[in-house]
Amino acid sequence: ATVEVEARAPMSYAQRQLYAVHEALPAEARGMYNVPIVVRLDGAAAAGATPAALRDALLALAALQAVLRTALVIGDDAVGDAE
Repeated sequence: ATVEVEARAPMSYAQRQLYAVHEALPAEARGMYNVPIVVRLDGAAAAGATPAALRDALLALAALQAVLRTALVIGDDAVGDAE
């Protein structure tokens, strides 16, 4: 699935706050707000699933949720944009 990328937009207040916290933390503590999880799939729906099918499902989900495909880009002027 191809996702159309909108033009850059200024970071929201919440995004700026999150970036400020990220920059204030020591390097080894950055990313502590990212909590990886593992989800176990079982049952009939997952029995014939392939890695390609999972990839397609995740891409379809990301196409519906802009927050899952947002990247914060800091320019030379130290002003951030959401892309």
